[in-house]
Amino acid sequence: MENFNPKAYGLQPTEYNLALIVRWIKDRNWTIDAHNLRLAIGHQTLVGHLQWDKAKSQRTESRHKDDGKPFLMDDTMKRLSDGSWTSKTAADYARERREKETRQAAPHQTELSESDATWRQMAQSACRYGTHAQQFQLQKIYDNAVARGLSWRQVFEAVDKDRKQYEKAAMIAFVNR
Repeated sequence: MENFNPKAYGLQPTEYNLALIVRWIKDRNWTIDAHNLRLAIGHQTLVGHLQWDKAKSQRTESRHKDDGKPFLMDDTMKRLSDGSWTSKTAADYARERREKETRQAAPHQTELSESDATWRQMAQSACRYGTHAQQFQLQKIYDNAVARGLSWRQVFEAVDKDRKQYEKAAMIAFVNR
């Protein structure tokens, strides 16, 4: 194209650039027009091979000014003695330590009787039956029953009721194949 101006795209006006661009377009059996020239100049496989105008390709000075702050860190970041960085203060660490100690000192859940432990284990096992969607629904039933404060036997019965429906539907689908 006679009115193609490579400087408008930040390219050096050299025969090398022109040859690369034209060869790239011709390899694809495209016509040489303004649209295809723009595509070729911007294509990732060609960009690294072209000779660019230094004035256009260099970054502006404002992008390189140093403000004196470390990269991606603010004034709250402190270097620890082991060389790592943290934004926590000594008070933050003390608060976390106190919270951890109170959690550990809190009495653990009351131990379940052997019968209740068995019912709970059976209910949790029933939640693992079926497809992911079915398991999700069974888990919702389980969580709802536990939140209502039902006994572990009642929790199991609520979950097992729907599990049996899923199992029956799977058997019917298998037989009707």
